[in-house]
Formats: sequence, C-alpha cells, structure tokens
Amino acid sequence: MPTRRKYGSTNRSRSPRRSLKRRSSATARRSPKRRTSGQKPVFTLYCGPPGSGKTSLMDTTSVRILTDDVVEHDSTYQELVNQLFITLDIKDADHAETRFPGLLNILSVIYYNVRTRVGCNENNDLEDDMYSLIPTEVKRAFSENGFTLEKHGCDRDVSMRLLVAVSKRRNISWETVGDKSQGWLLNALKRLDYTVNVVYVGAPLSDLQKRITGRVQTSLSKLTSKYQQGVRLADTNLTDRLQRIISNMNEIERLADGTTYYDNTKEHTKIEKSAYIALLRR
Repeated sequence: MPTRRKYGSTNRSRSPRRSLKRRSSATARRSPKRRTSGQKPVFTLYCGPPGSGKTSLMDTTSVRILTDDVVEHDSTYQELVNQLFITLDIKDADHAETRFPGLLNILSVIYYNVRTRVGCNENNDLEDDMYSLIPTEVKRAFSENGFTLEKHGCDRDVSMRLLVAVSKRRNISWETVGDKSQGWLLNALKRLDYTVNVVYVGAPLSDLQKRITGRVQTSLSKLTSKYQQGVRLADTNLTDRLQRIISNMNEIERLADGTTYYDNTKEHTKIEKSAYIALLRR
C-alpha cells in the first residue's frame, strides 16, 4: 500500500520522514525570509460560514492551515469515499443525490470519522517524536488554555502543523467557521507574543447555499471521474451556524489585536461589524 501524503507531500512513494523534511523546506521558502528585530509573528484567523470565500483571502506567504483540505486529501478518506461509490455503483454525479437521498449524510459520517479517528494516522510515531521536540513554553501555553494533542485522526495532524509553525515563529493563516469558541487558541498565541488578527468573510444565506451546492456537485463530478480528491461536504445546518458565528463574535473580537469584516457577495468589500451581522441575517 502506498505511503499516504503528509504535511503537503505530493509524492506518495516518499517516506514520511523525508516528506516532513521537504515540507519544512517548502514552508521556509514561502515564509518571509527575514523579520526585523522585535517584530512579532502574525496569526490571522479567517472566520465565516462555508462558501463565504475565506480561502481566497488567505495570505499565501504564511503557513496556511485548513482542516478541510487536510481531510479531503487524506488517502484514507479518499479510499473510503471511493469504496462507497463503488458499492453504490455511483457513476454519474448529476443523479447521485437523487438516487441516494442520504448520500451526503453518509459522506459526513465518513468525513468526521476520518477527521477524529481513522485518518492521517500513518505518522503518529513520528509525530510523537516531533511533539517531544516542541519547546516547553509552547506546549505549556496551549495546554494551560485547555489544549490536548489528539491521539488519532486528521485533527491531530492539524494540531501538529500548528505547533510546529508556532515553534518556528512563522506567520500563520488559520481557517475556521467561527461558530465555536476560539479562546484556547487565541489566548495561547497572545501568551506566546503573537499579533492576532481576525478576518470575517460573509455573504447572504441564499448565496452561500448556491455556492455550497455547486461546490459539492463539483466534488462529486471529480470523484466520479476518478479524480483523486475527497468530496467537499454540504452544510445541512447553515442557518444555525450563522447564528452561532454572530454569538461568538464578541469573544473573538475581544481577544484579537485587530478585526476586519468583508462582504463577499460579489467581491471582497470591507464593511463595518454591524453590516456584517446584517449580511449574515439577510
């Protein structure tokens, strides 16, 4: 069985250790070569509902950490989804959801199982070694804010990417919906002398639903064409998540050094917080 990709490696025949080394080199090349004395590294948290366009705003010179991308490119996820399509004899993406009304729910179960349990586990021993090398002050800052390194799944992989980047004092771009507390993360980074910026991206509910539907359909088309990437999931509780984003904004804003808001209905337009909340409620 081929070695699964890890930490951005695109060659499945490489050993995990070599992949990590090459990933570190690539990350170093993308990151700014110099930081003036006394200048803090920057952590930018991109928040917003699925389909809002967060990724298109992310700083390409920073270390970008996107949980969905890690899961979708994991070979275990791809194998499980491909096997599901073979079992159900799904060959035409245009009729997949019609023939199997529960398909997206099944894909969601697979996604979260990979994310929390069975995915990205091929390098756990190596990650244990890496974790032992993370500076004590970094581990303490996170653990004292409620963080515990996951034992399994792609969430563990994402956590290790974060810890390694913080240990190297890299600028980091982190994507999240923003419907859950981010206090554990932002408090730890502030303690480690990071500048924390938050960027909110939004669009009206009707636009989000259209974008998500199109994104899922595109993913299904690629999968039925044997394109090696997992399915980008739809969000079946979008309205509830929009309300939770609004509910969590005050806490996130309080912990940030700066917060900006964008309306991405047609293109990224900077707006005020009140206009952003109205946008999500539209």
